[in-house]
Amino acid sequence: MGENRTTNEIQNFFREMKAENIRLNLKKLWLEDFFSYTETLNDTTKEMMGELLNMEADFKCVQIVYNSLYNQDVQTQEKQRKLRRQLIPSFGNLYPDCHKALIESDNIDKLRDAV
Repeated sequence: MGENRTTNEIQNFFREMKAENIRLNLKKLWLEDFFSYTETLNDTTKEMMGELLNMEADFKCVQIVYNSLYNQDVQTQEKQRKLRRQLIPSFGNLYPDCHKALIESDNIDKLRDAV
């Protein structure tokens, strides 16, 4: 959002954004921060937690794309892609190789091919 926002701008942002998208965005931020934190831990913990978090990020990515395939609230494909980019974690086993194809998926077959 930016650092120099007024209270009204922040309130309007949250009014315009759906509660589910806020929840998904917070989950993405939490996953990314937790993943960054695990990078500072010892090798065994980093490896084990990294595998779990990568898997969770991949599940979240596929879930977001799948749930938005037939979302009637999104008017255009570009808005849908923008929302996906905003909500999909920026790490995981599918990142970055499959992310573009996942974001561009507009049906279940393209989603399956991307994964």
